[in-house]
Amino acid sequence: MSLLESVGDFRGLYGLSEAELQKLCAELRKNIIDVTLENGGHLSSSLGTVELTVALLRVFNPDADKIIFDVGHQSYAYKLLTKRLDRFATLRRKGGLAGFPRMDESPYDFFTTGHSSTSISAAMGYAKARDLMGEGHEVVAVIGDGALLNGVSFEALNSLASIKSKVIIILNDNKMSINPRVGGMASHLAKLAVNPTYKKLKDYIKTQCTNMKNGENINSSLSKIKMKLKSLLLPTNVFEELNISYWGPFNGHNIAEMEEVFRLARHYDESLLIHVMTQKGKGCPQAEAFPSFFHGIGPKTKIDAATQAAAGTAASWSGEMARVLCDMAREDPRLAVCTAAMKDGTKLENFAKAHPQRFFDTGIAEEHMLIYAAGLAAAGMRPVICIYSTFLQRAADQVMHDICLPKLPVLLGIAVAIFSLARLMTYLLVNHPIAIWSFFFGLIVASALLVARQIGRWDWRTLLAFVIGAVAAWWITVATPAETPNDWWFVMLSGAIAICAMILPGISGAFILLLLGKYQYIMHAVGEFNIPVIVVFVIGAAAGIISFSHLLSWLLKHWHDVTVAVLMGFMVGSLNKVWPWKETVETYLDSHGVAQPLVQTNIAPGTFEQLTGQPSLLIQAILLGIVGFMAIYGIELAARIIVKKQEE
Repeated sequence: MSLLESVGDFRGLYGLSEAELQKLCAELRKNIIDVTLENGGHLSSSLGTVELTVALLRVFNPDADKIIFDVGHQSYAYKLLTKRLDRFATLRRKGGLAGFPRMDESPYDFFTTGHSSTSISAAMGYAKARDLMGEGHEVVAVIGDGALLNGVSFEALNSLASIKSKVIIILNDNKMSINPRVGGMASHLAKLAVNPTYKKLKDYIKTQCTNMKNGENINSSLSKIKMKLKSLLLPTNVFEELNISYWGPFNGHNIAEMEEVFRLARHYDESLLIHVMTQKGKGCPQAEAFPSFFHGIGPKTKIDAATQAAAGTAASWSGEMARVLCDMAREDPRLAVCTAAMKDGTKLENFAKAHPQRFFDTGIAEEHMLIYAAGLAAAGMRPVICIYSTFLQRAADQVMHDICLPKLPVLLGIAVAIFSLARLMTYLLVNHPIAIWSFFFGLIVASALLVARQIGRWDWRTLLAFVIGAVAAWWITVATPAETPNDWWFVMLSGAIAICAMILPGISGAFILLLLGKYQYIMHAVGEFNIPVIVVFVIGAAAGIISFSHLLSWLLKHWHDVTVAVLMGFMVGSLNKVWPWKETVETYLDSHGVAQPLVQTNIAPGTFEQLTGQPSLLIQAILLGIVGFMAIYGIELAARIIVKKQEE
């Protein structure tokens, strides 16, 4: 049995020797490394807080005291020591432990965290509630140096003194040093500040001054003298300017030193900030050497992956975007790039090196970054913002109010999950084409029948409209690409037609672009970040969808049955495109140089087996077609039930 297993949880920490504590920390790190490399997660930050967590749990009892981790990047050791050791292997798996603190996961997770910089505010709420309810436990907020720079944290710090409720803030600094004078004097003065004898002397002087004539002035003068003497030895910092006691910095990997400081903090009667210095990736040489790479890793990551990535040239969406931005910046001196502590994640290292004067990393300050970019744009620059979609949520107000309403030219490069869906559909169409096309076939048949219900009266006009729609859709599915001009008006027209084609089942906008001879041209423009062509195409698409929507609305109002019949015809005609069994007659090369079907003919399942030597999967196709058919009717039935309940 390992020492960690014998300890069990935080209650088993109290009787351990110094040597046993060091062994325990090594076992904690091994567990974190093994599970994180397998499941993914935040490795380097969690490795850096192992000793800090152990010291915390030897001084503060989470059965009573409240320990709130900011974000949760540094909470893995805490999870292991708060009765989740047996489940730690399920970290970040479906149904397993979350990668962040969650109140519904454990009674020892006192605040659910997602975005950073919330811990101090939440701790202040806990502390005030404690005082109002007459309780006596401690409230501790553990926050990293990056999260501290966010405006939410500073708003909390600014109001901390006013609530008159004690909060212990532990600043885990693994990157910057607020006070560069690290040494014996700093440690000595920090400990002196909470020494019981010193506290009694300070309170005695204050009491005596209160009872003396002009005592208030004397006490004020003594306080000023104390601050002057202190400033000679240690420079003042922002926390003391906010009337928050500042202790440190201390060695965040020295358990004994941190324990001593934490115990002194328990006896302090005011809010304070304890500054501890840690090393990201502590105990893992690869994570120490590449802390940014191992900050957040995916499942099945190899321990030497950082070295391979540094030497490799693996392509990615972010990397290609960064390359294009570098090229554009050489041509346009107005282009600038902003990110919020995501330089490595957005692959902007090369841009930062090539154009350091036009690269801005604001840290974890998304709201500021958006307004800063708006200011750049208003002054004539062309800022590009590179940010994860989840982090952009914090700046939604700035996007709308400070960028969109004033119509400022700010480009948002947002990493979103839509690519995951695109990859899924690509995988299904490549690996299971018969199954997926059969499902679509059933969907379209059911949709066409439901649309037919909307036709009030069938006569020669509606029948003719149906035939015209079916013939038009069928012709589109069998037509071959044309040679067309690259003039701006035709690019705009292509965008308008392609976007409108998206409403036609079985017909994609990309397919329409192929027919118009513009697929390769538009894909090349996107790959080369040809802004004029892209802008013209987007304008055409916007104009097309707006115009088409107005036209369709007018047609439905004045020619309802005829319009619906045409749409039904389009659906029926498009079935030619989604027939599961096809023979490829002609191919084309896509933007990656891969041959793709261009002209195909429909064939019978038996013929498909003879030509390809592959099974037709007829039974599977029929079943999936039925599933697709029933899915549409299931949705329609559910909609009717919901509407009926709302009417009642």
